[in-house]
Amino acid sequence: MELFPLVVLVGIGYLIFSLFKKHLSIPTFDNYRSRYPELVKDGKIKCHKCSGSDIFVKSVGNTPTSILNHHLCKTCGTTLFRSST
Repeated sequence: MELFPLVVLVGIGYLIFSLFKKHLSIPTFDNYRSRYPELVKDGKIKCHKCSGSDIFVKSVGNTPTSILNHHLCKTCGTTLFRSST
């Protein structure tokens, strides 16, 4: 029974690491703007997959100092870039 708390902590740590690793694999806004300059202009952002302009922010996690966000296209569901607030 003494091993159970350790197994739980390792499992939680793995889940947190997986979320953060996925978050870091998504480009930042600056990366997105550099890759698709024609889709980021005049204060508006378009999706690189469907050219949709209805973008929303989804909070995907927290760190002790920030909130992790993914910016998604409402039309096709593509994750465009990440940010933190």
